[in-house]
Amino acid sequence: MDINTKTVVYVNNLFEQMLVYDDTKEIENERLKNALTGIKKISNNFHSAVGIVIYQLNDEKCSLIGKMFIKEEATFDFLLNSYELEDPSYLKFRDSVILSLAQRQYINESNQKAEKASKRVLKNLKKIKSTKTGIYSDLIAILGIFTAITFATFGATSMLSSVFSHVSNVTVSNLGFIFITAGVYLVCLYALIAVMFVGIHKIIHSEDINKHNGKYDYHFSENVTAPIVLFSLLLIIFGFVIITVN
Repeated sequence: MDINTKTVVYVNNLFEQMLVYDDTKEIENERLKNALTGIKKISNNFHSAVGIVIYQLNDEKCSLIGKMFIKEEATFDFLLNSYELEDPSYLKFRDSVILSLAQRQYINESNQKAEKASKRVLKNLKKIKSTKTGIYSDLIAILGIFTAITFATFGATSMLSSVFSHVSNVTVSNLGFIFITAGVYLVCLYALIAVMFVGIHKIIHSEDINKHNGKYDYHFSENVTAPIVLFSLLLIIFGFVIITVN
């Protein structure tokens, strides 16, 4: 065991004895006095040992040791006066303990600040990733919506053009057929667009739907759906009425 390790063990034992100090126990007080007297023997190399022991203490013991050395009427000074111990090495030992306590506090505060800073960085990084994902999702949604509307519109228009091209003479019966076809076309067009909207919505919010049990399900707007369906039904009914009357 080298001298530095011996010194660490000595300082650690000294602190432990000070923590359980009781002036009513003579035997333990005598041991503590002998331990304090030994400070003079290690006065040349106790600085590093004190630092090692201070850094290894838990927060509770470190706080108690701090009160014994730093506060007014500290236990360490009281013990020196009680045992009539006078030597510059005792003051150096006290200063070394106070310095190590200050260094430990500074290191802990620096670690806490660094930890908070790292958490802020991680939080900002998550926000950036979320924003980036949101931009891509919005872009996909916009492109999907325009694509859906374009395909549905041109497809249905092509179908209507094909149907109406076979109507050579516009009679009352043909007019009824046109109304019925227009009503069916409008319903089919809206249904096709709605299906595409639902599909795009599920793709964008697939993780949210799984996570929140359908919280982000697509909801149709009554202000849009009801008028379209009602108008389509009116066209179909009006067409049947025209055909039936004639």
